[in-house]
Amino acid sequence: MNTSKEAVPKALRYARVFALIEVTRFAGLVLFAGIRSGALAPSAALFGVGDALVALLAIPVWFLLGKPGPRRYGLAVAWVTFGLVDLIYAVLDGALTGQVGALNTLLGPGIALIPFNIVVQSLTLALLLTASASAYMSKMRAA
Repeated sequence: MNTSKEAVPKALRYARVFALIEVTRFAGLVLFAGIRSGALAPSAALFGVGDALVALLAIPVWFLLGKPGPRRYGLAVAWVTFGLVDLIYAVLDGALTGQVGALNTLLGPGIALIPFNIVVQSLTLALLLTASASAYMSKMRAA
């Protein structure tokens, strides 16, 4: 059976849309302004870089998920896992170091992007791990 003619599972189509939504993580670059002004600790740079990497790779991941292949699938799962871990670690670090107030002041209403992106990353991972998406992406491409 030729996999290029096979219908893409609905879960994978949704995962691709959620991957594109992650370009909103470029908003994490504002953390560097907070570091420069002294409102945030220098450790926040780690999360700003993580956000930028996730956002920068969102479009290539969208392309990766467009065709089956175990390597493509593995890279996409690794990307979404990295993005989720980056967000959770950033929230924990901010809470433990008492920087949540400074983040709220710095980001304003944009602070809502943090839980929004956690939900999007979690949903993307859940969709990628569905049986239909996993089976489709694990197939080798026809030569």
